Amino acid sequence: MAKKKLPGGKKYSMILGILGIIAGLFIPLIGIILGIIGLVMRKEEGHEMRDKVLNILAIVISIIIWIVGVVLWSGAAPAA
Repeated sequence: MAKKKLPGGKKYSMILGILGIIAGLFIPLIGIILGIIGLVMRKEEGHEMRDKVLNILAIVISIIIWIVGVVLWSGAAPAA
């Protein structure tokens, strides 16, 4: 079965990576989802390192923000 090419060239993975980074700063779950979708689409579109880096960065930033949010929300952070 032949793979279906997406219209518009190889930009979807890059766009999802950028959106994942931005969303990861505010809503980490959305950033993780966009990063994972971007990685999957990168495999379908071709192998550009820039897209892979953007999507992995989106996932990492989202996870870090999520951990920081949980620590601050739970009150586990020591008061100065």
